[in-house]
Amino acid sequence: MFLVTGPTGNVGRHVVSQLVAAHADVRILTRNRMKAEQLLGPGGYEIVEGGFDDPKAVSKAMRGIDGVYFVSLESDEYVAQMGAMLGVAKQEGVRRIVLLSARADIASHVPFFRWHGIIERMVLNSGIPCTLLRPAWFMQNFLESAVGGTIRFAGGEGLMGFIDTRDIGSVIVKALTEPGHQPKLYLLTGPESINHCRVAEILSECSGKQFTYHALEPAEFKRELIASGKDAAFAQLSVDITDYMRKKYSGELFPDLEQILGRDGITFRQFALDHVGQFRRLAG
Repeated sequence: MFLVTGPTGNVGRHVVSQLVAAHADVRILTRNRMKAEQLLGPGGYEIVEGGFDDPKAVSKAMRGIDGVYFVSLESDEYVAQMGAMLGVAKQEGVRRIVLLSARADIASHVPFFRWHGIIERMVLNSGIPCTLLRPAWFMQNFLESAVGGTIRFAGGEGLMGFIDTRDIGSVIVKALTEPGHQPKLYLLTGPESINHCRVAEILSECSGKQFTYHALEPAEFKRELIASGKDAAFAQLSVDITDYMRKKYSGELFPDLEQILGRDGITFRQFALDHVGQFRRLAG
């Protein structure tokens, strides 16, 4: 049996649906049963209600589990919770962990990178065979950031191998259900490296609506985030994690996804076509 945490997230929902489609035994840990059932459908998996901060729920969710899918989150609180969850996983005899991480550096001054680095280290040190995944930025983020047909972001002209979360879900299912993926670190990118200007062009071409990219300066980006209701710490963190894109350090493509799945990843154009109705509504 496989345990999926974060089952209603951009990636977790695909992990659940693909495992269910493969007739695997699936259990999810969620705070909100109703939300999970509405998003995932009502059947094909067991539900344990509770959060990472609920020891009884975590213990119940881990019982009889062969493999666990974890998401690495960005907070000191989650670091502590992960330590407790790994302890339960080891006690319950979990044999495989797949961790969705991000750009990670345990010595970084940027909290985002440091948190991911710490959590990766904890998983590696747990003694449970594991697969670490570091994907590029999600294509699905544009379903939230392209409101009104304008993408306002501080990425400059930097390139990125944007990746579809459906492909990430497929890699996770492979790592959970097939041998040979532990211990491994996979760097996951889409099949092409493009910038936000090209993203806007593709969205315009596919939707028949006008999309534009407004490249913000870091200070302007931070002010807009705060004005939208984000706290100053989150706003600064968002500026920090876009720095490498602005400086054009990003954009490298890696072969890991294609090698694991045996096919090319979903292109941004295909993603846009698959969600064309949503983008047309976003553009107004």
